[in-house]
Amino acid sequence: MKFFLQTISVGVFIFFLTVGGYIGYLSALVDRDEASYLEQVQAVTDKQRLEKQLARAKSILDARRRAYLKKSEEFLMKVREEKFQNPPASGGPNSKESIPDFKPPSNSLNEDKVLEQNVTEAMKRVQDAKVNIPVPIKEDQKDLQFFSDEVSVLTEMVARQPSDEDIHQAMQKKKPKKEAPSTIRRLLLLADKQKQLSQEWQQAKTGVQYWQENEKPAPESISITVSSKDDVKRDINPLHATQISTALAIMPASFPQRIHNIYIVYGDPSMRRGMTGVGVTMMKGEEADFFRVLVHEFGHIYDLYREVSDGTKSNFYDGDYRLFVEDPSVTYYALSWSNVHDRTAELPSFASSYGMSDPFEDFAESFTLYVLQQKTFVAWGAKYPVMKKKYDFLSQVFAGRVFPAMRTFDTEPYDVTMMTVDYEQLLGR
Repeated sequence: MKFFLQTISVGVFIFFLTVGGYIGYLSALVDRDEASYLEQVQAVTDKQRLEKQLARAKSILDARRRAYLKKSEEFLMKVREEKFQNPPASGGPNSKESIPDFKPPSNSLNEDKVLEQNVTEAMKRVQDAKVNIPVPIKEDQKDLQFFSDEVSVLTEMVARQPSDEDIHQAMQKKKPKKEAPSTIRRLLLLADKQKQLSQEWQQAKTGVQYWQENEKPAPESISITVSSKDDVKRDINPLHATQISTALAIMPASFPQRIHNIYIVYGDPSMRRGMTGVGVTMMKGEEADFFRVLVHEFGHIYDLYREVSDGTKSNFYDGDYRLFVEDPSVTYYALSWSNVHDRTAELPSFASSYGMSDPFEDFAESFTLYVLQQKTFVAWGAKYPVMKKKYDFLSQVFAGRVFPAMRTFDTEPYDVTMMTVDYEQLLGR
């Protein structure tokens, strides 16, 4: 009997312990959901951040649109001359007249809109005529659609900013989405849509399948440290190990002596995409364009290494880290800068708008352009003398190595890492 009562007591204890643990688990889920909800509310009501995001999306959209129009114009004129050199009767669906003449984009917004309409109509006629449209143009069309959708969503988010009272109500009462003020509910839906758009675009651009099919172990020649900001124990993502090994393998011969450590931080969505000091780089684990950003950061690693340890101090420094006049990097900086702050050139002489930030970003962006988009670098060098000098400088750094690229971009991007990369083509597999 005593044994029976003891057994019942233990059973009851275990039951309440299990129920208590489950209730605690549910409470933790509720707390997490509330915290997640509050983070979302803060994100969608941060008008200043949204306006910056919108301005960036508009800038990229405008640059991609102009590049697409120029490329499409060249393609359509070629079709006009080759496909329809012996056209059927005037006015037919495949007649030469069905592919109109074009003018390049102007400074007039109205004229550019007319040109865009003409190109759209002509492209449809080309498709109806069963003429194959080049893959790069099709990709440009997809990019334009994405950024156009993103601009629309962000524009509506900025226009639908809630009142201070709505924000206070949502933040103080921690109400779930369905009970939130209507303005905030709509913003949250738009934010979900914008996130979905970004994820779809990133998934299409990151070449995940390539990295999965060409898996490599993490390199043993360099220290790689993985850390977590959300207390979740993680090992290095196998894709990141592959990308690091691949990036190291295509760096200049002297690169191994310039780098000591790579840190990968997981669980910190607010972290910058990548950060670099002398010999050390830190990467965001959630970065979709990990390989491209890694190449950019490796450009900083290569650049900041002090090849000359003594001599005349230059006008180029990063905090207390000053480079000497005799350092090769100073020769590169002098192509577009008189010192750390003052440029001597404008956008056509830079790999990107971001490259105009300072001499170090200028170097890293050109370094990235040389590796990821060498075909474009050559094309820009043929048009802009300063870009030709930068290309020649990087060609010496890489001992003349050629990196294949699928396409040529016509317009400088905001950031080279945003340019589409065909890894199969680039890495020769």
